[in-house]
Amino acid sequence: MKLANLGALALSACLAGGCLAGCAPEPRIAVPDTGPAEEQPLAAATQEPAEEADVGEATPAAAEPESEPVHEHIWLPNYELQVIPAQTETIHHDAVTEEAVELHTVCNVCLAIVDGVADQHAAETGHVGATPDVEVPVTRTVTEASDEVREISPETTQLVSTSDTCTTCGETRQTDKKTVDPETVSQAVQDDAGSPLGAL
Repeated sequence: MKLANLGALALSACLAGGCLAGCAPEPRIAVPDTGPAEEQPLAAATQEPAEEADVGEATPAAAEPESEPVHEHIWLPNYELQVIPAQTETIHHDAVTEEAVELHTVCNVCLAIVDGVADQHAAETGHVGATPDVEVPVTRTVTEASDEVREISPETTQLVSTSDTCTTCGETRQTDKKTVDPETVSQAVQDDAGSPLGAL
């Protein structure tokens, strides 16, 4: 009886202490909480295309338009022929007169000269009587008054330029006024033609 009780006590102790093989409880391992298991593959799947896009080939940049080649302007003046009128001055000449004595028929009343019209003068005015061959002082005009135009400088021509044009691109620019004597240009051309280099 005592042995039976001791065996029951030993069995209880072994069960309480986990001494029996295969009966000991397995220790629990702590697992970190990473959320629902189904969400992790989905998140990884959404991240993969972005990574692939990053490592993919770069999109080629748009081609820049080709710029026109820069050239050095070669400027030539634009000349126009300008006529310069002659310079003149006007000189006034007064009339030239002289004092003289002339013989005339004179009315006896008003002393008017009535050469050849004494009767008509008497009828119109009622004046009676006229005396012929009366010496009357008069002023004679020797030369009439006139204006004389004198030329100070003759009419001339000149080449005038106020702009230049590029012989390469045709661009035009405004410049200060430049003048050239056409005779000077003509002489320079003739001298060029007569020189040994001009004859080549």
